[in-house]
Amino acid sequence: MSSLENSYQATITAVMITVALLVIAVLFIVVFTRNAINAPTIRLVSTGATSNLGIPSKCKYHAFMLNVWTTGKDKAQNLVCMIQLVLSGISILILIN
Repeated sequence: MSSLENSYQATITAVMITVALLVIAVLFIVVFTRNAINAPTIRLVSTGATSNLGIPSKCKYHAFMLNVWTTGKDKAQNLVCMIQLVLSGISILILIN
């Protein structure tokens, strides 16, 4: 084999790898977009509108949770984590007494 044939094969291999990576990237974008579009949302029953999580600028938290350390610390933290998973962007203050 001459060096010209080796260069040609190397070029073809590089182009094939580039095309394969491009196809994989496009597939990932399609899958992520589809998952984002189909993500579950919480809607109001009466109007079907999505929830508005905006709060006034002088407020820092959407909710406040107070519990007793000995009886409900883990349960309160788990509840807050579950709420934050469903309502992304919500801010909850937990005080443990």
